[in-house]
Amino acid sequence: VPYDELREHWKNMHILAYPSTWLETSCRVAMEAMSARCAIVTSNYGALPETCCEFAYMYNYTEDKNKHVERFADTLEDVMDSYWTKDVQKNLDNALEYSHTHYSWDKRINQWIDFLVIENTGHCPHDESPLEFNKHVLKWLELTLGSNY
Repeated sequence: VPYDELREHWKNMHILAYPSTWLETSCRVAMEAMSARCAIVTSNYGALPETCCEFAYMYNYTEDKNKHVERFADTLEDVMDSYWTKDVQKNLDNALEYSHTHYSWDKRINQWIDFLVIENTGHCPHDESPLEFNKHVLKWLELTLGSNY
């Protein structure tokens, strides 16, 4: 599906039901859902809590598939029942604002360019110049997470 068409579908969604069992390191789908003002129902596995912050409706991950399904279904049902309440709608507004201030390309493009372009290295700067690469990673982390990371 072309990205522009996918963005149009996001506008018609209310809830992203995302029962993740993958050890996410970041989650573009969650970022897109936040920017489309969708409630996110997902597990707290991997980096989903960091990606979604306090805006997702999370349940505790478990490797037990039956318990995972139960927890997901219970959380999804709760969100479906309360979706139109003031609290949920305010949370969606806050998630939208957060996504625009933290995940938009206007915010991130220069950080990515600074992070990805390291002079005098080829396509594998982490191998060719690990000290310089690590310096860029630390700078990026500080810019992204603040000085208290």
